[in-house]
Amino acid sequence: MLIALLQQISGILIVLLILLDVFLTVLYARMGSGVVSPYLSQALWRVFRSVAQSAPRYCDRIASFCGPVILVMLVFVWIAGLTLGNGLLFHPVLGSAIQSSNGKTPTDFISALYAGGSSISIVGSGGFSPQVPRYRLIYLFNSIVGLSVTSLTLTYLMQIYSQLQQRNTFALKIYLATARTGDAAALIAGLAPDGEWSHGTSELWEFAAEVAATKEAHHFYPVLFYMRFAEPYYSMSFATLVLLDTVTIVRSALSDEYASVKQLRALDQIWEGSLLLLNSLEATFLPAGPPESQQTGLADIAVWERRLDGAIAQLRTAGLHTSDRSDAKTKYLDMRGRWDAHIQRLAPSMLYSMQQIDAATHRTAT
Repeated sequence: MLIALLQQISGILIVLLILLDVFLTVLYARMGSGVVSPYLSQALWRVFRSVAQSAPRYCDRIASFCGPVILVMLVFVWIAGLTLGNGLLFHPVLGSAIQSSNGKTPTDFISALYAGGSSISIVGSGGFSPQVPRYRLIYLFNSIVGLSVTSLTLTYLMQIYSQLQQRNTFALKIYLATARTGDAAALIAGLAPDGEWSHGTSELWEFAAEVAATKEAHHFYPVLFYMRFAEPYYSMSFATLVLLDTVTIVRSALSDEYASVKQLRALDQIWEGSLLLLNSLEATFLPAGPPESQQTGLADIAVWERRLDGAIAQLRTAGLHTSDRSDAKTKYLDMRGRWDAHIQRLAPSMLYSMQQIDAATHRTAT
């Protein structure tokens, strides 16, 4: 009797645990929430990461399956958890409170799982029917839960892929704005041909709005972080690096005659939005969270100086006026030191090399 009671209590707790995870993942929808889903996602990513690293030739292809597999496993865990919980709840009362509609009622645990899974199904009861009022209420509750979880899951999946498309469109837009070079200086040159910013500032405002939307998309749907593609320009490491480097170059390398552009509020929004996105991703998905500080070495400074020189040369070629190099260097090194460490940690965590993510800097370093 005690064992049967403990079994039923365990079943109720499992059902409540799954329902809480569905609520926190789908309805509450904030990064870092969830009882099961965050740990399941992290565990599966570690598995895929290990397998991908062991097969470098197929690394990108293997890693690209992780996000979809996480979604499939998440739905499976929810359904399996509800089935197991109801199976534990029904097992002690098979043959008494719950009976088969045809013939003798089996009392084994597999039959209990079948009865539990059928009770949450929207297509029927599976040949088992409750004989007492409280189990009729449980069956009614399970049918409502099954319908609700199914509807919420379908909606959740559609929203994830809708947000994924928007995120990828945003990342591709940034890549194309750099003339497919990944170079923020090329992006700036394209925004202001011959120093004319009449249309370039509106593009900056669009980037500001889209980076805020992308940050919130990851906050609502953390699984987006695991949607990794072979093309590095779809990664958030690439997108945020180009945007942050754009703000850094504009405010350090451009002449003060473009003061109205350098003081543009859109640049502040791009800067803050990109850093918020990086910090939230690091805090949630990397073991040690975001770095408290960065120790900039002499090698980094030398590489960044060469990167700045290349950017200045590119801007001048495009007809843009630049500031004094020494003043530009001081500002560029200071601003880059605030965000570079975040990219250096986030990109490798998703199996991208810095040569892929920051091609412009590495071209000047060689």
